[in-house]
Amino acid sequence: MREHWPYALGVVLSYLVSFLLFLAVLGYVEWSAVGSWYPLLLQLADGVGDLSGKLLPIWTPLHPHATITVIGCSRLLFIPVFILGLAFARGPAFFFVFTFLVSLTAWYEAMIFSLACEGLHPDSAYQVESLLAFMVQVESLPAFMVQVGGG
Repeated sequence: MREHWPYALGVVLSYLVSFLLFLAVLGYVEWSAVGSWYPLLLQLADGVGDLSGKLLPIWTPLHPHATITVIGCSRLLFIPVFILGLAFARGPAFFFVFTFLVSLTAWYEAMIFSLACEGLHPDSAYQVESLLAFMVQVESLPAFMVQVGGG
């Protein structure tokens, strides 16, 4: 796995950003007009982004290591965008679009990750794809916590 650290870094950064930002949106943003429905509506935006990311046409990267690392690191840009949204957004529309885009890009990236693994040795591909599957499950924790917590 040592020679494929860019894959691991890209996967972890991508899903860690998604996981933390979704929790931040749930924790710091409120919409009193819909009350307890707000987390459910955010889940809907997340789900639509998820589906959209899976349906976008994908491309096989020419330089998989570099592509995966750059995409994973670029997702860190969502953090300052979220902070600016907290400071300047008026109303919840920004956070619905934000949640949609975070989910869309995460799943689109997952599709690219899976294509990039095609050229790897089967054992290495299995390790990277296992990490990807694990991080997808970690990212789904906020939805589970919302459901268990009663919204």
